Amino acid sequence: MKKKLVLVITMALCVGNLGWEKYSAFAMSTETNKPKETTITLFENTPLLSDNGNTLGILSPQTVTILKTGQRRVGHGEGYFVPIYQISTWLGKAWVMPLNAALGEQVPSQANLELFGVEPLYFDPGLTNPTWIQLAPQTVKVKSKWGDRYLIETQKGDRWIAPRYESLYGVEEVVREVQLHNEIKLLRSPSGLETGAALSPQRVKVNAVWRDWYRTESWLGPVWFKLTEMDNDKDVIRDHDNFVSISNLESSASGTNSYSLSGVITINQELRGKVVEIHALDSNKTVTGSTAEITIEGISLAKIGDTLRFSAPIFSHGTPNSFEVVVKDSWGLTNLDFFSDGMINNVAGISFGPPSIDENKIVLISGLQFKNQSKNDLNIEPLSIEFQINKVIGDRKEIVKSYKLSDLKGKIPAMSWYKAYLPAWNLTDQNAAPVAPGKYEVSIIVPSLLKYNIVGSDVTETLYDFARYQKWDVEITQDQINKITNN
Repeated sequence: MKKKLVLVITMALCVGNLGWEKYSAFAMSTETNKPKETTITLFENTPLLSDNGNTLGILSPQTVTILKTGQRRVGHGEGYFVPIYQISTWLGKAWVMPLNAALGEQVPSQANLELFGVEPLYFDPGLTNPTWIQLAPQTVKVKSKWGDRYLIETQKGDRWIAPRYESLYGVEEVVREVQLHNEIKLLRSPSGLETGAALSPQRVKVNAVWRDWYRTESWLGPVWFKLTEMDNDKDVIRDHDNFVSISNLESSASGTNSYSLSGVITINQELRGKVVEIHALDSNKTVTGSTAEITIEGISLAKIGDTLRFSAPIFSHGTPNSFEVVVKDSWGLTNLDFFSDGMINNVAGISFGPPSIDENKIVLISGLQFKNQSKNDLNIEPLSIEFQINKVIGDRKEIVKSYKLSDLKGKIPAMSWYKAYLPAWNLTDQNAAPVAPGKYEVSIIVPSLLKYNIVGSDVTETLYDFARYQKWDVEITQDQINKITNN
């Protein structure tokens, strides 16, 4: 990518030592490291700096690749640290210390953002083109996220916002009740601004959830309280972000190192795109087993606030002392001591079974796993998969639904598999209208090869045709459509 250099090199001799007056005293940090993000987008003209802090020129707004990251101390006295980024330019390697930039790329989102203060709106993610309109405190729908900048829906169209006051990303609006076991304090927001009021033990209607915080309407207006302050039931297991809660968990041996789990799961946040894992733990809280093969009654119809029965098998190296639950994006891990899958011709590959109509759950469901049936841990390169449902019309196809999974990459433990989240299909099209009866193709789009290496080895190997079955035909009848879409 070409870099636009605004000031020429000869100019740097004149301005080199003056450029730092804007930032006052400075000192270069000796620590640099590889960046978590590989790119940074500069939204305004940004000084290009040498290793000793001299200004070499100015970069105009653009996206650049990060080579290293570091810190530089600025300000008077002891000052404070700000991040700096090494990039490659026509002048060679140099540093930028941007005042207006964002790391990485925009990430699509369907989350809510709770605003606690009056915030200005902008036409651009660089916040350089204001709309001169401000939003009052409210909950808004986010369409994409870029660091701490959000593209949101407004009555005037999509606009950008970078909250100056407290905000909560990922708030789930709900309609449910919770039981308070103890008196709890009411706060204006999770940051800790107290109202001076409290609620006694009672059932409370809540209208939003954020992590382990709940929002309710009160005589003071909207207020928040923390779930852990009201719930003294230590038998309840929650994941870190409070997507789900598990209670009444029972474990019984079903074979050597094999156990059957059952219990009750409560859905606290939207699980679209998520996979629930349960881990077996020893007395030192070390994970001894994992399962994502969790059967939840009615999960395809589950709404936030629903409480459902579930069951799951789990393999554990040793008798479990306790359990934990985690929620992951797209892929969940299941460990075994041995298995063999006829759909896989090599040491590892994709198992994609035929879909089925589950009229009790009112959906068409599909199953997909990436399995390592070897005795070695494997490292795989990023694996991208797209799930599609197509209407077959003669010799052509029309896409009805399409869903791209998050990449699966890194370590795949021996004798284990990752189960993918695939959205259930309620036999409607992209406009939420019932589809026509006929032939449909349920398929996955995968690369033709996948590179991997055995953990501990530097030898790169290749899997060819690692997805033996990539599509299935299913005939949808009008009777099925009527039952599932309630026509």
